[in-house]
Amino acid sequence: MLPIDLHGYAPDTTHRLTAQQAIANLLRGLGVPDEMVSAAFDERVRMYRAVLTAYTAASAPVLVVLDNASPQTDVQALLPGAGHAIVTSRHTLGDLPALLLDLEVLSDADTAELLARLLAAKRPGDTRAAEHPDHAAAACAGLPLAIHLVAALLATHPGMPLAVMAERLRDEATRLERIDNDRPGLRAAFTLSYQALSADQQRMFRLLTCNPGPRSPPLRPPRPRDC
Repeated sequence: MLPIDLHGYAPDTTHRLTAQQAIANLLRGLGVPDEMVSAAFDERVRMYRAVLTAYTAASAPVLVVLDNASPQTDVQALLPGAGHAIVTSRHTLGDLPALLLDLEVLSDADTAELLARLLAAKRPGDTRAAEHPDHAAAACAGLPLAIHLVAALLATHPGMPLAVMAERLRDEATRLERIDNDRPGLRAAFTLSYQALSADQQRMFRLLTCNPGPRSPPLRPPRPRDC
């Protein structure tokens, strides 16, 4: 497997990999010395695909994982001529010649299973998640990134019951601060997704918070500046 993070949603556009930079990094990952990599983009693409074809011919096909691609990323140039590729994005990249899979949040059962596996890998013999799948689901809301962060929190606090962790994360006002645990993980992921929205979509997203919901007590109508 040959993974690469394209940083397609980095707020600073200078941190987003161009296809030229990505091809150079992929060639390094395939063992091609820098001095053999041409400065011409077309030559880099041909070399990249030729090397992948050689791996496939040697019965060692390479799975290329193009992670975090945005609609502005020239993904077409990064697709291998031989072998397979997986492209992940926050947008639907419908122009790619590929099977599209929309990933939903994990089910409660899958959430509990993944959390149990991650926690057991960090602390062998730790069965908190396996024994209390209902609390595992409540703590993570089916989000893979949240599951990884909660696993790290539980591993840091081996004496904390999973029910206590789930209860602490139930408070929506402090949930992100607790789950990030001084590491900008979940909040950063949400922020990047929000920044990728258009101005109208961002405004609609903010307006959703003005709806108190069917189970909340009546609130005064929000003033325009609230939203």
